[in-house]
Amino acid sequence: MLTFPTEVAERVVALFIGAEVTADDDDFADAVGELANMVSGNAKAGFEGKTVSISCPSVIIGTGHAVRQPSDMPIVIIPCDCECGSFAIEVSLRAAPALAAKSA
Repeated sequence: MLTFPTEVAERVVALFIGAEVTADDDDFADAVGELANMVSGNAKAGFEGKTVSISCPSVIIGTGHAVRQPSDMPIVIIPCDCECGSFAIEVSLRAAPALAAKSA
């Protein structure tokens, strides 16, 4: 999960698409979703030799939302700072069942 304050997300998306945007613009959510795809795709490439699946991104804009993670999965929060401001990457991993268990 990528979490941004709105102002930071607007700056990052503006740099990404090369135009000033606000969270109210039609293309904003699509651009944030594409950024999430790029980050997760690069992370997935780092698991060389492993079978990895990553869920499709959902973009939630605004305040007052709660995102619930399964309680049996550890979550690692990676705080990040860049010239646009601070944001966080939240990662949750779960080992897949063994292949023998799948074929049974």
